[in-house]
Amino acid sequence: MSQQPWPKQLEGLAELNHRLARLAQTALVLLRNDDLDGLDKLWRERGRVAADAAAAHARLGGVFANWEREVAALPLAQRESAVRLVEQVRANANQTLELDRQSIELIEGYKAETKAQMERMDTGRRLISAYGQANKPASVPLRVSTKG
Repeated sequence: MSQQPWPKQLEGLAELNHRLARLAQTALVLLRNDDLDGLDKLWRERGRVAADAAAAHARLGGVFANWEREVAALPLAQRESAVRLVEQVRANANQTLELDRQSIELIEGYKAETKAQMERMDTGRRLISAYGQANKPASVPLRVSTKG
């Protein structure tokens, strides 16, 4: 299988980064709606897309390392397209980072809320246990001795 020319590979990378940004937006909506089942499925998909994007980025590593020379070798229309695509990749990456930051804030809030609930439950268990010990009836003999 022959490798696509790098401008076509760049289009693929831009599409993958766009998908990552959409998935980050969807994840934030799911978090806000407390849809953890949907979130689990989405994160699995996002992991696959992120792996594909990382592989695409790695394939373009030589192009990015020599960007000025590589872009200068393209016809004007392709050059402009390549620059736009890199700007889109950068914008989508920044959007994904911002959405992930918001998601992390929500997750941290859920974590703190869950911790507080667990502490309240622990306090309740200790109170119930202490109440049970304090109100335990004294042991009563089953038989009364007739010997004096």
